[in-house]
Amino acid sequence: MTSSRNAPQRPSRPKLVRSAASTAPDGYVVLVGDPQTGETDCYGPYADAARARAEAHRRRRDLDAADLADVVVAVAPCSRDEVP
Repeated sequence: MTSSRNAPQRPSRPKLVRSAASTAPDGYVVLVGDPQTGETDCYGPYADAARARAEAHRRRRDLDAADLADVVVAVAPCSRDEVP
């Protein structure tokens, strides 16, 4: 995600993804997705939502400064469910 684009400016605010799970999450992750390239990254987990949001805001500011306003930044809950 290093290329620069001339995307229209929009509010720089990461999204908080809501979970349908009935239990509290084990942590939170920051998701970053580039709709132009299809590239995605995931950062974390973070123990609480506040730390994840702070990281998401930092990444959003960095992306905006690099003229990458179309890259999506979101915070999502995660759980450590066992995979069969």
